[in-house]
Amino acid sequence: MKEFDIIVCGATGYTGQLACEHLARSYGSELRWAMAGRDMAKLRSIQARFEVPSHVQLIEVDITDAAAAASLAERARTILSTAGPFANVGEPLVAACAHNGTDYVDVSGDAVWIRKMLDRYQEVAAGSGARLIFTCGFDSVPSDLGVFFLQELARERFGAPAKTVKGRIRRLVGGLSGGTLASGRASIQAAGADPKIPQLLANPFALVPGFDGPAQPVGNAPVFDPDVKSWVAPFILAGMNAKSVHLSNALLGWSYGKDFTYDEMIMLPGAEDADSAREAADANIWSNVVRALQIDLKPGEGPSEAELAAGSFEMIFVGRTASGQEISTTVTGEGDPYALTPRIVAECAVCLTQDGTTATGGVWTAAAALGEPLRRRLEQRAGMSFSVA
Repeated sequence: MKEFDIIVCGATGYTGQLACEHLARSYGSELRWAMAGRDMAKLRSIQARFEVPSHVQLIEVDITDAAAAASLAERARTILSTAGPFANVGEPLVAACAHNGTDYVDVSGDAVWIRKMLDRYQEVAAGSGARLIFTCGFDSVPSDLGVFFLQELARERFGAPAKTVKGRIRRLVGGLSGGTLASGRASIQAAGADPKIPQLLANPFALVPGFDGPAQPVGNAPVFDPDVKSWVAPFILAGMNAKSVHLSNALLGWSYGKDFTYDEMIMLPGAEDADSAREAADANIWSNVVRALQIDLKPGEGPSEAELAAGSFEMIFVGRTASGQEISTTVTGEGDPYALTPRIVAECAVCLTQDGTTATGGVWTAAAALGEPLRRRLEQRAGMSFSVA
């Protein structure tokens, strides 16, 4: 038996602290877990601030050191990583987990880095039995699990999956963090230096190597959507979320169909025509990447406690089967996305260690590997709900 069920890496960062708070409040002494970070003084401060039980071990470590990362992986059943930017510091932990048969979850939303990890460690993890699950935060679990939930209902109701699904963000109250902005700026710099990166980012099937799927809705400009009776605009997380949804479809044996299409956009309340929709989209940080990246936040900074509590989101999913039968579902969350992300990734880690999964070693998504058990946990412990609209 390994020493710990879960080790939280990046525990002194903005998201890592909140993940530790969630584990402490929700599970207390139910889990054997530890907090890992670069600064022991900060670890002790976080332990005191969030009243983390004294049995939770504090581990001072540099996760960019391959030997140190391997030591962590040897001691835990699951590594939960919030330490980014992942493109700069994340690979040693992924490699260590893949080689040691240790499960891994993180909050990365960097499709380029995830594809590199898939290419380098899929076969290694398949051999060791490690389940590697990326994007276990606000991107991309609400979208990924939201589509999974809709498809389960569609098969139950109609005997067939939805051939097309739209994801529409009806409400999103929340801010951004310095860590996310740093990762976004690093991705843009990388894209400018490598012409292959923009192609990968534009490909909705980038995480399904060798699959050239059907044309997908573009979603790159405001349009009126009659299904939700609202103008909608591009959503800055849509690209990553769609890649996760399509990877889930592949991992689930194409249970949504090889001709499945998905797109995701944000609704613009109050927009009455194309001009007002463009103005609203330009002013929205969740729609305008340039505006979002102009926000001055340093890594470790993010929404205040009051802002975390005041935030929320609501997504609508509209699916249609090949024969035209329609189903609509809703996914909601209480709290800012940066309050939800640490809860979601923590529940992914707990689900892996406590609920079991038929997933074998390799790269997975949260929906494909954890599915219904994770959905129940998120409703019971993370302030989320999944319902028929």
